[in-house]
Amino acid sequence: MPVAGTRPLLPSSLFVAASQWATPGVSGGDGTHAVTTDFEGGAQIHECDVDTAMDMTSSAGRFGIVTVADEVDGTILGRQRVRLTASAGAARAEADRIAHGIATCGSRVPHVTVTQDPAHPGLFKVVGAEPGAPKAVGWLGVSVHEGTPAAVSTLYLRSQTSQGYAELDWLLSLARQK
Repeated sequence: MPVAGTRPLLPSSLFVAASQWATPGVSGGDGTHAVTTDFEGGAQIHECDVDTAMDMTSSAGRFGIVTVADEVDGTILGRQRVRLTASAGAARAEADRIAHGIATCGSRVPHVTVTQDPAHPGLFKVVGAEPGAPKAVGWLGVSVHEGTPAAVSTLYLRSQTSQGYAELDWLLSLARQK
């Protein structure tokens, strides 16, 4: 899987395999694949994401981003960023900081409403509603990995489905295993 970021790139084994995004709720049952994207110089994967730290700074650790698309029409389905921190404690603090930033996005970004899933902390529905434009619905989630406790995954899922929380929770459960 192609991982975007600065060198040395994080191993793709820290990311949810692109094929696992191929579900009825995410891809409509179509196959999925990771696509090569240009690294744009920052870690942010959504406008409500507050992780903008550059790679290799002393406090930020390293990060990588994988972008997943539908194999049939090439539509971008979502992104996963993994940030590898110095310790499990630093990862927990970073996950908490990102979750708080997403939760308060509506106060920083005009025309955005954020709703946290009451059953799953760290999962959010984000609705952008610019005047005169159709609503854009997305799902953001953040979690510390259990298999690599110094790693934090942030997932963005672009989906109109009412099952967004469930789909995002499932993908994050796969990320936590890494």
